[in-house]
Amino acid sequence: MTRGKELEILKVAGGGEIVVTRTPTGQFSPVEIKKDKNPIVPARLQGDLRNVAARVAFELQESNSNLFSEIDTSDPEEIAEGVWEESLSRLKKSGLKDDDLVWVIARRFGARGLTPNQFKQLQEDIKAVIDSFKSSKSRK
Repeated sequence: MTRGKELEILKVAGGGEIVVTRTPTGQFSPVEIKKDKNPIVPARLQGDLRNVAARVAFELQESNSNLFSEIDTSDPEEIAEGVWEESLSRLKKSGLKDDDLVWVIARRFGARGLTPNQFKQLQEDIKAVIDSFKSSKSRK
């Protein structure tokens, strides 16, 4: 099907790529869609992501205050009860899975220069905090 045709790779907003050929009229004809393996949080939910990350950082700061250098946990508005719960709910409704949320928080807001083992431990700690959010919510 693509024999003899030149392939082009186009970057897609939100991550990923599309491999295309050009039709004789100059339009693009998709051949293959490659999705980015990293989870993508839509722009409209970035504030919600930051709220949840702030609450996670607040919960984990006693064990290691240097883990989340990108987040100021002193702002009571970001970590207030209800704010992060609503944010977590919106992130879930968008289809973001727990493991993807954990990865994004660790990657975007975690300290730089972590070893792979430290990064994995950070992900486990974040997952434990998010799981405790869910279990405390179900007890209410």
